[in-house]
Amino acid sequence: MRKEEQAAVLICIQLGIPATLWGPSGQGKSSFVRRSVGEGLGYEVEVLRVNTMLPHHLGGSPIPNADGTAVKYVPPDWVLELNKAPKSLVFLDDISLASHSTQTAALNLMDERTIGGVKLKALAIAAANPNHVSTPRFPIDAAVSNRCAHVWVNSSGKAYREGMMNGFPAPKVPTLRDSWNRLFIAKADLVTKFLDTPEGEPYVNKQPDEINQNTLAWPSERSWEM
Repeated sequence: MRKEEQAAVLICIQLGIPATLWGPSGQGKSSFVRRSVGEGLGYEVEVLRVNTMLPHHLGGSPIPNADGTAVKYVPPDWVLELNKAPKSLVFLDDISLASHSTQTAALNLMDERTIGGVKLKALAIAAANPNHVSTPRFPIDAAVSNRCAHVWVNSSGKAYREGMMNGFPAPKVPTLRDSWNRLFIAKADLVTKFLDTPEGEPYVNKQPDEINQNTLAWPSERSWEM
């Protein structure tokens, strides 16, 4: 991964914004999360191969009570372990190969951060392969893609060579300026002025099928604010 792509993901982590890393297999998406974010920055990381999971793996397992009159959902052990860590992250790998029902469960994890009635402190980020390199069984649901920042991952021969020769350093964490809140308000003013024009109004909320785009970010009131 290039430095600017790493910086984009790290900014999302700082701001608590779920992100999806897009790129072919073998470009270092998983190793960046496990080694650079996990080992390098001290995050406890739980890697979930979403394409091998069923919805209840991400939503909690149903357990009936003693007399069978009610069911409660119990979270997996890793949820409790992550909640003990001072900094933690859930990495949803291969989400583009998961079924729609599993993606829906992943959406709840990314958006609500709950599993089996337990609030998860960790932020969830995902990795996906684009259609031209790996045909998904199910396209990523529009509701899932609209809740993420999308980061394209590219290879860098120079960075790879330096890493192989000298070791891969921990990524430099971008420092958000104290004035970023004021800058956000200024940019929001520009965006809303555009959306209030005849040219911009159709883009306040434009569904993916209207713009021939079903796997990446699309304009909605939620994503404009994000």
